[in-house]
Amino acid sequence: MSELTQSITCKIYTKQYISAPRFDDIHAVSSVLCEEVIDTGINMGQSTAAKFLQRWLNVYNNQQTLYPDLVVDGHIGIATVSSLKAFLKHRGIEGELVL
Repeated sequence: MSELTQSITCKIYTKQYISAPRFDDIHAVSSVLCEEVIDTGINMGQSTAAKFLQRWLNVYNNQQTLYPDLVVDGHIGIATVSSLKAFLKHRGIEGELVL
């Protein structure tokens, strides 16, 4: 452990808590929201953070008028990112604050 540098620690942390659960895909859409998802993922688990986001997107979807409801599976994929983009396009900066 004494040989573990801060640089290596950051790489491990980034890989495990940001890249592996694909939270970096969220960052490409909203850095503000990404910070919250990462924080939740660290404290409650990445799957839980992803499920929270998917549920919120379904709730704010206006009965599927913006995009098809998501399967709440805890995995960030193309459908989740596309839905997030559609939601933020519709709600703008206010959408980031709501989520």
